[in-house]
Amino acid sequence: MALGITRDVRALYLASRDPRVPWYAKALGIAVAAYALSPIDLIPDFVPVLGYLDDLIIVPVGIFLVVRLIPPDIMAEHRAAAAADMSSTGRKAAAVIVGVWIVSAALAGWLVYAGSPWIANTTCVSLGTKKKIRFENKIHRFWEDRNALEWTGLA
Repeated sequence: MALGITRDVRALYLASRDPRVPWYAKALGIAVAAYALSPIDLIPDFVPVLGYLDDLIIVPVGIFLVVRLIPPDIMAEHRAAAAADMSSTGRKAAAVIVGVWIVSAALAGWLVYAGSPWIANTTCVSLGTKKKIRFENKIHRFWEDRNALEWTGLA
């Protein structure tokens, strides 16, 4: 069922560019797509059950109506084109998504390993880092000692 809806959505996209498809079918298709992608719903999503139920009913019914409004021979032609196109498009999209995850994981690993200043200021891996940390600790101790002396009145 989900594969059929995915194929029909791709076929509707292809049919929307076809001049043989009636304008009212194109208009309803745009309205269904706009509703599906719009952040504004008839029933807000935070309402339990009903919030997602309207999306679950309206979008498939809208797709069904648009498919019915397109002449069957044109829809069959675009379904065949969509089925042929989906195999290569799906693999390309999957490759892009996997690539983004790999790059994100590598970047996160590098940030944790390198101790980026955004994560931990005291564990940078670069030349002179240990000296810098020792120097910062000495400065911190100096100011602590000075404040202690001022507080006691000995400074």
